[in-house]
Amino acid sequence: MRSRTILFTLLAPVSLPAYALFLVATNLLGAAYYIVVEASLSRLTKKPISISRTQLLLFALPVLLLAPVATAVHMIIWLGRLIWQSACGLGRWQTGFSENKGACVLGTVWALAAAWITITCFNAAAGLSFIGQPIRGEDAFVNQLTRDKLLGEMPEDMQARRRQVIDELKRYQEAADPDWQLLAADLEEDRMAFRWLASRYPYLAKKMADMQWFYHPAEISRDGLAHSALLLGALLAAWIVLIRWPGTFALVPTTTLRSVWMIARTGVCTWAIYKLATWSPITTSLWFDRSDPSAAFRILSPAWWLGFNHLAWVRLEWYVLNAGLWFALVGLVVFTWWLAWRIAPFIGWPKYYVAFLASRLLQRKRIAFFSVGAVTLCVAMMIIVISVMGGFVDSIRDRAHGLLGDLVMDGDMRGFPGYQEFIDLISRLTDDDIPKLESILAKNDPEEFERFQREVRARNKPAEPIVLQATPLIHSYGLLQFRSTGRTKAVGIWGIRLEEYVRVNEFGKDLFYNNRFGGTTLAPQAQPVWAFGPTGIPTLPPEMERHFQDYLKSLDPETRQKKERRYRREPGYTLPGPGIFRESDADPPAPGYEGDPHHGLITGRDLIGVRKPSGEYQRTPDYHRGDPVWLTVLPLSRKGRVTPDMPPRATFRYVDDSRTGIHDIDSRNVYVDFDEIQRLLSMEGGEKVDAEGNVIGRFGPRCRQIQIKLRERYAKPPELHRIKDLVSATWGGFIWLSDAEDRSLMSAVDTQTWEEMQRDFISAIEKEKFLVLIMFGVISIVAVFLILCIFYMIVQEKTRDIGIIKSVGASAEGVTAVFLVYGAAIGLV
Repeated sequence: MRSRTILFTLLAPVSLPAYALFLVATNLLGAAYYIVVEASLSRLTKKPISISRTQLLLFALPVLLLAPVATAVHMIIWLGRLIWQSACGLGRWQTGFSENKGACVLGTVWALAAAWITITCFNAAAGLSFIGQPIRGEDAFVNQLTRDKLLGEMPEDMQARRRQVIDELKRYQEAADPDWQLLAADLEEDRMAFRWLASRYPYLAKKMADMQWFYHPAEISRDGLAHSALLLGALLAAWIVLIRWPGTFALVPTTTLRSVWMIARTGVCTWAIYKLATWSPITTSLWFDRSDPSAAFRILSPAWWLGFNHLAWVRLEWYVLNAGLWFALVGLVVFTWWLAWRIAPFIGWPKYYVAFLASRLLQRKRIAFFSVGAVTLCVAMMIIVISVMGGFVDSIRDRAHGLLGDLVMDGDMRGFPGYQEFIDLISRLTDDDIPKLESILAKNDPEEFERFQREVRARNKPAEPIVLQATPLIHSYGLLQFRSTGRTKAVGIWGIRLEEYVRVNEFGKDLFYNNRFGGTTLAPQAQPVWAFGPTGIPTLPPEMERHFQDYLKSLDPETRQKKERRYRREPGYTLPGPGIFRESDADPPAPGYEGDPHHGLITGRDLIGVRKPSGEYQRTPDYHRGDPVWLTVLPLSRKGRVTPDMPPRATFRYVDDSRTGIHDIDSRNVYVDFDEIQRLLSMEGGEKVDAEGNVIGRFGPRCRQIQIKLRERYAKPPELHRIKDLVSATWGGFIWLSDAEDRSLMSAVDTQTWEEMQRDFISAIEKEKFLVLIMFGVISIVAVFLILCIFYMIVQEKTRDIGIIKSVGASAEGVTAVFLVYGAAIGLV
């Protein structure tokens, strides 16, 4: 035994990790054995199962594989038992029913009713849909509102409800609305706009469309989302009635009566909420009027006593709230009488010193509360910091990676040549080329590198290259001006090859028009226009119509139905969208393409729209797809000097807009064709001339950046950093083969991973998060030790008092209980 101990100690660097792994493995096997054999098989066979150590080792693999399955089965059984026990507990709590089956049924009924009531009060549309009564009339309401139709243009069913509203106004008069005569006259006018009615009398517009009073469609809400009114009064009243108040069992002695009482309360609450959600008041009498309430109204309304503003509550909801409050007041009075009757025999001086002394400590030693408050705040702040800042960093990481390739080669504003030859080379590299290329670059042999380059370029692109896609980019700055509005803004300009760029990153995932109508390109193009077809329905060019139908088919049924309702086309009305298109100016008008062809331009979405809280963008009719825009750029020479000529101003067409989710990018950047912006910036290459004007060669075209997407195997560290070093060294080989003038431009290129490109921003947030966590952690630890010291000092300070208490008959347990009650009260707070 001693020799084994000595050997284990001498081999500690190896024996300790090995023993730790052994403990982990054996404990894992033991836990799996308990779950599979003892907790499952032994219970099924109703007798213990015993196997030897050798048998356990033989069955180790099946036991480990069956452990997750057995755990899942046990969890399902536990969940079912928990649901059963919860239902039985609810039933016994409400009725005192001793039989499990009866208590489970009653508890389930109560739980379902309470859940439906709560959901309906928060979102009545969802609550009614659960019982087969979805929102009605939304399509008719939205159609009238978005098409800006008149009252006389409403369909026949809405006209019938319009006549019903007018009849109610004339029948109830002032009870329906104080200005009923003027309102009735407006409703009888066919030329009255439906939009005006919806803005001034929203409930009347909903009633004509047969839509529930509580529902607010997205088209009339400020945040662009559909809402249901919060039935807070009804929720408070329902829960006041649903809970079992203390003393109920004393007043209702038998289980049968308690069950009937529970079912009656649950039924009344459910019926009241249902009636409130399906209620249809006369004309505009949804809320109380602005007149002061009468004295009787104030006396009979507990909600008025508590300071609720009755003018902000719907009439029926106000009545339900007051009914619930009356029930609570009666219950409170009964409970007060019952409590007084029960404690009356015990009135006198306190006979128990534990609670008395603990309360005295709480009154005298209030410093403990400050310590508890400090710890509470520190823990809360740590949770907030971890949640908010951690989520923010992850969001920035994901969006940054979505905008960049796995690797980015970035130069300065002058750009650098040789990019296309380099892209052709790295796009043909395979796994087998990596060792050979690393060897050539390590030997620093330009001639051998040139031979390797020719060899790789001569072969076809392999099936599994290291680089899936690489594309050049040009980044510059300029002025963007929309011809339709004259609005001018300084923007960042990105010259891209769109087909390659969308394969390198996630740029193409949120191109608005391309996703819905297709055809987004940066090549020269005319402007797409719409015109009324033979049936009077607005129509776009055929290929765009086909793509839009394919887009609708790709959506889930619910989303597709909403889109079709929202963008339903009607004869004689303008194209409803999505997007903004210009109407044909041809004679005769026809859907197609009009105007001179210009290169396409993609803007950031925040440049042409305003983002609503719902996430959608509010588009104005000023920016039609295909509208001409002017782009003014500032060319730089190969030496970084501004050209002395007038900055070129080119005409483009606004063809699409993109959203990356980063406001600084979406509000400042535009994307144009790579070759066109290369020409405008004088970066397309040309002839080299000497001082005497003789042509001595050519210099190649320049780009500003190369983005590279790698195969998945190499897209994550550490392989990502290895390929980064390889790409950087390969570019160094290109610099060997270039002339002196190009070498100065190519030497400014820096190869980075996507995370390194954003390191300044991401690292600042991560450091701030780490420092804040450390700071609050230290404060929390200090606060914990502070409480420990305070409690220790309190006990030490009370040593003499403890002796006096014990001398008059207190026990050690009683003295301990004093401080435990004190600590428990502090901990609870």
